[in-house]
Amino acid sequence: MLSRATSRRRRVEQELVQGCQEGRGGALAGHASARSSTPEDEYQKLVESLSANSKHEVLKNGVKLGKQLVEAIDDEETEWKLLVDFWSEMILYVAPSDNLKGTRRPLPEVAS
Repeated sequence: MLSRATSRRRRVEQELVQGCQEGRGGALAGHASARSSTPEDEYQKLVESLSANSKHEVLKNGVKLGKQLVEAIDDEETEWKLLVDFWSEMILYVAPSDNLKGTRRPLPEVAS
């Protein structure tokens, strides 16, 4: 049986995924030239749509932070390093604390 917290977390995750999917479709839908657009144009449309149309503050804040990252760092290698560091910390933060033995397993090395 799932705990209330787990059930609620899964529901919120599903809502966020649905919101992202709807936002992404809205950002590019109705643009006949979307296929001929540059990646930069598509990125801008997506950022604008998700910023304006999202019902979830978490998603809006994620878009805002992502946009700041893209604008603040010109070096793609530094951007990826920052994202790797962030997600590594996030995964460790959300790891189940009731399974300390499993949580302490080292993460596999990523070939660079």
